[in-house]
Amino acid sequence: MNRAVREERRAEDRARSATAALRAALAVIGIGLPAIAAADDSGLPIMDGERPVQCAKDKEGQVWRLQCDHAAKVCLYAPDAELDSEGQRVKPLEQARDCSFELPFDRVKLEAGGYVMRAGRPDAPWGWTRDARGRAFQINFDLKRRMYFGVAYSPQKILENPLQSARTSIDYGLLVFETRTQGRSPMRHRVRLLEGEVHLEPFTAEMTVAHYDMSRRFFDPTAA
Repeated sequence: MNRAVREERRAEDRARSATAALRAALAVIGIGLPAIAAADDSGLPIMDGERPVQCAKDKEGQVWRLQCDHAAKVCLYAPDAELDSEGQRVKPLEQARDCSFELPFDRVKLEAGGYVMRAGRPDAPWGWTRDARGRAFQINFDLKRRMYFGVAYSPQKILENPLQSARTSIDYGLLVFETRTQGRSPMRHRVRLLEGEVHLEPFTAEMTVAHYDMSRRFFDPTAA
């Protein structure tokens, strides 16, 4: 068995251990209530980072994050902390919003109304996700919102004098901005300001003062 296969199996074993430990460590949400059901083997769903998250303490004083989908009648819960490979809480969540303790979490009432409790992963901000242990990972690196000024050196060397260059160029730009609107037909808007380049020997220059373009995606072309 080669090293890569062994490492992959060790990683899978650690993930299974963390999930099993999480199930075993599921304490009571609310005084005197029965323990919450175990997680699915298919994986832990992640909470929606754009919807409210509620916090509640169990009878041992541990804090849990909770988010209910009232349309689907499903409530996700997850520890308000990162876990180690054994499923023990080790440190606060990174990239996590504050959650509210204002409203009590009445699990009995929710389950009587048909709600299902499922283990999940804590919410994460846009561009981030979490693994089963609550660790945050960035998955989207937006390079379209930036200011920059660059200098490019593109020499044309002369064989008789290697230290002499026949050309230097400077690229510049003030702003590149890109945003997208959601909906049935999402639209992407792009703006660029004061963008161009200057060449020396011989001297030439070009500049775009302002540039805007838009594209639209149709999920159902026949309804466009």
